Amino acid sequence: MRDLDQAWQQGACPIVNGLLFPDGTVLPVNSLPSSAGAPTFGPRTTLKALDASAPLEWTAIGILAHAVSLDGSYSAVGGEGGMGSDGFVAVTVGPDKRLLWVAFFDDSNPFEEIRFDGGDVVARSNLGREFRFPVASPESLVVS
Repeated sequence: MRDLDQAWQQGACPIVNGLLFPDGTVLPVNSLPSSAGAPTFGPRTTLKALDASAPLEWTAIGILAHAVSLDGSYSAVGGEGGMGSDGFVAVTVGPDKRLLWVAFFDDSNPFEEIRFDGGDVVARSNLGREFRFPVASPESLVVS
């Protein structure tokens, strides 16, 4: 199995709906809201456990948007995977752009705009849906 941080540096992400962390932890998203609201999450797991149950598929990522926090400590990127209806948002920290977390959804559509708003990363998909992720607790995501 590939390491998330290393794969990310090579422009790849596992096709896993949810929040992915460089330590291998995954918080799967059961469903995104069809209108405004918060997604539902499944129990925490790991990439290793998911790969053991069925080999993970990976997709190349294409970055379509980039933003830097006001203090310069965080960077965020948004874009698409290889399937057309998928999208991702990722946050890195520090001058070495160490991966903090990645949110990947196979039915969000690509994220074409991204910005920081206080302690949140706000990403807009090409369908006009806005995803607001608190940087420190991305599991508190709200979709509008």
